[in-house]
Amino acid sequence: MKLIYKTVSSLVFLLSISASATTYSSANQSTAKQPTEVIEVYGTSLPSKHITAKKMLSLQGQFFDIYNQLAEKDEYKVLCEARAATGSHIKKRVCEPVFYKDQIREMTQLAWTDPSVLAKGALRLKSRKHIIAMVAPKRRAQLDDMKKKLLEDPELQELFKVYNELKQTLSVEK
Repeated sequence: MKLIYKTVSSLVFLLSISASATTYSSANQSTAKQPTEVIEVYGTSLPSKHITAKKMLSLQGQFFDIYNQLAEKDEYKVLCEARAATGSHIKKRVCEPVFYKDQIREMTQLAWTDPSVLAKGALRLKSRKHIIAMVAPKRRAQLDDMKKKLLEDPELQELFKVYNELKQTLSVEK
């Protein structure tokens, strides 16, 4: 009896496997006959803010390099450097004209060499706002020189145009 039970159970098992294989193969044949639908999607993505900002920094550097070659006076040249704010280790790119750096250096030397200047409050004059006011005439002259060079040089014009386009793209993303 045990032998018959084993034979019958094996036969049932084999029949169920062959039945499921037949169902599987017929399902594959029915899907294989249907055409595959293809969907194509086209589009453009805007570059990320990070990439746009890096391109802007690169263009700014190229612009100042060309301008520095064309500048009439050495004090009008613009120097860029990576500088961390006081109390921070995170550096940011800072671009300043030579005359601005010279003014800061003069005021710092004056404050360190003449103690009476410290007593009179010269450190108050070292604030950025006061230094900008002190160099305002030179800054206007430098900007006029920069505008003149921009109008004369087509390469500067192109860099300026691309920079402004990137700047607008970045402001739209915000």
